[in-house]
Amino acid sequence: MALTPAHATAGGSAFSLSVNGANFVPSSFVIWGSTPLAAQYVSATQLTASVPASAIATAGTAAVTVQTGTPGGGSSGALQFELDSPSSQGAGLPNFTTVTATVSSGSSASYSVTLPSSVVSASVSCLNLPAGASCSYANGAVTVATAANTPVGTYVITVVFTETLTGVAAGFFCLPFLLLPLAIRRRRSRGTRRLVLALAALPLMAGKLLFSGGAGSGGGSTAPTTHQATSSAAVTLIVQ
Repeated sequence: MALTPAHATAGGSAFSLSVNGANFVPSSFVIWGSTPLAAQYVSATQLTASVPASAIATAGTAAVTVQTGTPGGGSSGALQFELDSPSSQGAGLPNFTTVTATVSSGSSASYSVTLPSSVVSASVSCLNLPAGASCSYANGAVTVATAANTPVGTYVITVVFTETLTGVAAGFFCLPFLLLPLAIRRRRSRGTRRLVLALAALPLMAGKLLFSGGAGSGGGSTAPTTHQATSSAAVTLIVQ
């Protein structure tokens, strides 16, 4: 079974999810975590489901299964859907120059990848690996190692990067602007007007403190702060 798309950004809009597998029937339906989704039967190998925005509000993973009524039905194995943190989007996404690899059981596949220039360091985890397989990241490549007992088949693997990025998370700078309309609607006093002006100035003040040296340091530059984010991409592993 495989998911298209295999990942999304937390806090994004509703979208249509394609589930590809086998032996689906018109009564089959998709379960997101523990919540049944409105699904459409396309064929014995494909279902589509509508994923609401409320289901992807928070970064993390969600288990996706297909349920088919008995007799002859039951629940499929679960696939993990990745929800990346919103702060990763401004920096860019991992760019895999190799997206498909074919190996024999017991061998390793290598996928070359370029990370955004703002990434200071990164580690990876992989979702929906076949049995016996593991993954790692080093020297600009993700390696998926299979075992002698890894089953033959085609697998869509979601590679999740946990990245340390330079600078402050975008949400920090956006917060004052999100608060401005509320403050303006409630503007009834001179004190509130001062609050509006102070909120608008926060991003500029933060940028000055983060990226320029203070008077006590002799005017030297200070290193920008960092924050963590997750971003992901899908690769295909064919085990022969």
